Amino acid sequence: MPLPTSRTPTVRRIDTPPVFESFWKLTTTDWYTWTRDAALVFTCIVETFTNNYDAGLQTQIQNYIVSQARLQGVSNPSGGLGDGAGLAEPKFYVDLTQYTGAWGK
Repeated sequence: MPLPTSRTPTVRRIDTPPVFESFWKLTTTDWYTWTRDAALVFTCIVETFTNNYDAGLQTQIQNYIVSQARLQGVSNPSGGLGDGAGLAEPKFYVDLTQYTGAWGK
């Protein structure tokens, strides 16, 4: 099934890119990373890497670790790193900044 023509693929470079919800970006405010979804994706990637070494996968795994470590330090509506309350925040922007709007999936 072809993609709608109103959607344009967008690629942005950041130092340690997280796993993000969708390749397609409709506006500047709807491109997110979901912590749980990223973890599920990387569970599969690590399994694949474990069974068959691939330098590209190793780089992606390292990028994931770095981006998740950075996200854990981002203050967010749930709290911050200092008190541990913000560690369960599920949603961030892809540029690794806090998401403060209402969220649902």
